[in-house]
Amino acid sequence: MTHWLSLEEVFLIVITRLLPLSKKKCLFSLEMMSHICPDGWTYFSGSCYFMSSERKNWFESRQDCLRRGADLVIINSREENSFLKNSGLTAWVGLSDLETEGEWKWVDGSSLSYKYWAKGQPDDYGGEDCGEVRPTRDGWNDLPCSERLQWICEKRIPKIK
Repeated sequence: MTHWLSLEEVFLIVITRLLPLSKKKCLFSLEMMSHICPDGWTYFSGSCYFMSSERKNWFESRQDCLRRGADLVIINSREENSFLKNSGLTAWVGLSDLETEGEWKWVDGSSLSYKYWAKGQPDDYGGEDCGEVRPTRDGWNDLPCSERLQWICEKRIPKIK
């Protein structure tokens, strides 16, 4: 015989599992957060990340992210940069100076609050207007947007108030 849990029983189970995590707020454990991201995505510090296996130019990469309900990653901290570097991908990120040469901005239009350019970068060698991360290089690099690389999408998880 199948036993269906009542709404009260489900609520009691959820509350008894979440209460030990915080006195005032229900915090999600890392294990629980990993289930928030779609299959094929990775959770880190409030966002879900998609690491591509294909190679596309910067514009096609961004379109792929937008189709997934995300955008190319915006790197806001040293910790996030380390997480991305540890992915092992040489990949496009949401960084360009396409609007104004030498004025690097993220895809959301914001200026760089955190910078981690490799030594001598960005150098605009041969019209390099789009940003990449490399696990083998200490810092970001600029490349021509037409280069074909893997890419990283980021989907921020809305904060619960």
